[in-house]
Amino acid sequence: MKTVKESSIEIYNGFTLLGPSENLDSAKAILTDMEKEMKQTYKEYMSFSGESAAMDARDDVFFDEYEDKFKKIGYTLVIAD
Repeated sequence: MKTVKESSIEIYNGFTLLGPSENLDSAKAILTDMEKEMKQTYKEYMSFSGESAAMDARDDVFFDEYEDKFKKIGYTLVIAD
């Protein structure tokens, strides 16, 4: 039985992605795009709503647009307790 080495990437607020080390470079590339989009979304929402709504919109970027991209390369979200 082959053991798959896993890597983790911390994204924000205690959220971590965990997946196979062999796909770490791909995960980092996706993460770079996602972080840019999250920052932009946060700024946009802060201009017309409160911080809570901006943070929710920022988080939605992951769930609405990037979660499946990470899953395709074996990375899943782990939420710290």
